[in-house]
This record gives sequence, C-alpha cells and structure tokens, in this order.
Amino acid sequence: MIYRIVDRIPDLKFSLLGFGCWSLGDHSNWTNSSNAESIKAIKTAIEAGVNFFDTAPVYGFGSSEKVLGEAIKGNRDKIIIASKCGLIWDDELKISNNLTKESILNEIDNTLKRLNVDYIDIYQLHWPDPKVKLEQVLDTMQIIIDSHKIKYIGLSNFYLSDLEKFVDNKKIVSFQGLYNVLEQDSDSYHNINLGYKMKSEILPFCEKNGIAVFPYSPLMQGLLTDNFDIKKINSNDVRNSNPNITNKFYLDKVEKLKNYSNELGIKLLELSYGWLKYQKSITSIISGAKSDKQVLANIKALETNAIGEEEFNFINKIIED
Repeated sequence: MIYRIVDRIPDLKFSLLGFGCWSLGDHSNWTNSSNAESIKAIKTAIEAGVNFFDTAPVYGFGSSEKVLGEAIKGNRDKIIIASKCGLIWDDELKISNNLTKESILNEIDNTLKRLNVDYIDIYQLHWPDPKVKLEQVLDTMQIIIDSHKIKYIGLSNFYLSDLEKFVDNKKIVSFQGLYNVLEQDSDSYHNINLGYKMKSEILPFCEKNGIAVFPYSPLMQGLLTDNFDIKKINSNDVRNSNPNITNKFYLDKVEKLKNYSNELGIKLLELSYGWLKYQKSITSIISGAKSDKQVLANIKALETNAIGEEEFNFINKIIED
C-alpha cells in the first residue's frame, strides 16, 4: 500500500486508497449493499493496509457509522477515521443543513456512540450552512477539540475563500471535494451547485499550504469503470439522481478513455486511479466498495504504474478536446 503524509498533520500517514463509507449497509441507498458484505469489505481493506475511512451520519441515516464501528472493533489504533457534521434529517428523512452549535454538539456525541469510539481523527463540515458564519462554527469545533472528542477539522465542499480566510487555523487540516478525471472543475454534484473548483483552485492552494486533499467520487460513481451499466442499478439507487452519469458529453469521453486504456493495456479502472495517483497533491482517494472483491480490485488498480507524465497529459487532452 502507498502512504502519503502532508505538512499540517505529519503524525498521520494516510493510505492513498481510502475507504468511502456512503454505500455501507442494509439501509444504504446503493444497489446490492448489505451489512455482512460491508463489514467483510472493511476488514479486508484493513488487512491490505487501507487505514483511512470516511463516513458521515447522513449516510444511511446513521447506519454507515454503525456498520463501520462494528467492522473496526479491535483495530481502532490502526486506522484514521473521518466523519462529518452539518447535514441532519427529520422523522420523514428530509435532509437539511445545520451547523449551529447545538446541532454540532449533538451530532458529535451521536457519531461517537454509533462508531463506538472515543474520538474522531478528522471531523469535517459536510456542506456550508448559509445561516451560520464559519467563524461561529469553528468556535464550536474548538470546543469539541478541547473536549478530546476530535483531533482535527476538515472542510468538505466549502469555498476557496474559506480556506484562504482561515489558513492560519492549523487545526483545519483537510479538504474533501468532487474530483475525478471527468469532473475536474465541476460546477455541480447531483444538481447541487459547487462553490469551488478543485483542479484550478483547491489543489494548488492545499499543496502550497500542506493541507490534505481527499477527492470523492473518483470513479464518477462507477462510470469510470469497464462494466458500468446504469440499467442494472435499483430504482432507489442514489446514482439515479446524478445527471452527469447519463450525460452524452461524459459518455463520449468515457469511450475515448476506454480506447486509450486499451492502448496502454490496462483497465479503465486502472487509468482512473492512475490519473489521481500521479498527482502528488492528492492525499487519500475516497473510494467506495460494497464487497471484499471490490476492495481488492481497487487496490490492484491503484498499484498499476502505467500513468506517467506523458500518459497524464494525454488523458487531460482527451478531456479538454
């Protein structure tokens, strides 16, 4: 396994392949997901050297954290856990943004209980809350740090201006955002407007300031694999709400990327991971897996060394043309 370290948190060594926990468990809104298979996948990942796990309360409305907590028993000291706050739900499962002090203090206690751990390594603000100033949110996060419930703060889907304004707050150690070979500076995700540009804004800033970068959706929710078929996913699968994976522009680019991967003698999966791996500003790739088979396939793909400077530039040319 490849590991990377960033200047802000030299005490943490991140596996380049991270484990994204959105799809975990029986209550996941992803096709063919189960508690038993998810737990098996997590244990396989840990045995293979994966040490970074990213979850959130809203994933499966608490079930993702519970499944992860069950799977990591006896291995807490071997892994880095990142969870999030700021998205809550009501009795009808309607999701809303809430970064108020009261809500965050409630969320962290529930997260620790579901995970059955004493602390979270990186506690991320999931999405901006326009009703609450970031200064106030960071004051709340400091309270949680002082209570030893979390070690560090991460921003997810926030703005470059936020990173710039609070760059001197050394407890802010990471940024998580949408980034893959097709969506390098995307304006939206599942029809949600994004207020940041990963390639042109976030990556250069984070690299300069020693901030960890965790790209999510590295395979564009399966589109950047060799056997993806939108027709085979369940009607309630969350990917049905992502218009980009049926967009002709992206589908055409995928075919060109497949042709190039064939020329290189590798799979599209390996090309997609290799493109991310080549970029030194990437700390850990948030990659989902619903089975141990998928975990091992992801690890094998990341170990492929087919993407160098020439291949990286040619891939970008395919996207830009």
